[in-house]
Amino acid sequence: IKKIETFDLEENKDLDIYTKIKTKLKNENFDILAINLYHPHIKPSVQLFYELLLDKIEVLNFSTLYEEIMQKIPLENIDAGWFFNNFNQKDGRFYSFIKRILDLLISIPSFIISIPFYIFVFFGIKLQDGENIFYLSKRIGKDNKEFILYKFRSMKNTKSEEERVRITSFGKFIRSTRIDELPQLINIIKGDMTLIGPRPETPTL
Repeated sequence: IKKIETFDLEENKDLDIYTKIKTKLKNENFDILAINLYHPHIKPSVQLFYELLLDKIEVLNFSTLYEEIMQKIPLENIDAGWFFNNFNQKDGRFYSFIKRILDLLISIPSFIISIPFYIFVFFGIKLQDGENIFYLSKRIGKDNKEFILYKFRSMKNTKSEEERVRITSFGKFIRSTRIDELPQLINIIKGDMTLIGPRPETPTL
């Protein structure tokens, strides 16, 4: 069983904290130090803790350790700098969370507002050729996950003709006005794709 001890930074704020911690680590044979590197009493001497690495003492940021174990972020560490760093880490959980919230806040109201267009397109396509209203195609999203992309159908279902010939007159209209892409809001709500980011790729055969 390894020995664990704590060191109150508030009680020792008037002392040479780095020297006291280093002495304690050496005298009592500790091999890991978990310390709040954001603490105001630590920041002035944070560069000195790199010396501990030469003594084969592992230095961990306590806030990172706390977040991994408790799945929570210490409130005292959340400041403007924390928001800036985490928001700019595009693969970070915070960035993904905020991005997902924005996607939903924009796509859900937009989908509700677009419902009358669905009725309009439904009758337009049915009067045109009476076939399916939606065009479904496979796409590759995040983490190479395959999903079905929704669009309003703008072409005839036959594949025996060139694309420009297959496009219906009503299809030309919904393409030029981008109405044909409105069903992609469903993909955004489902989490298949996002408002901001690269367009999903077509799977290669």
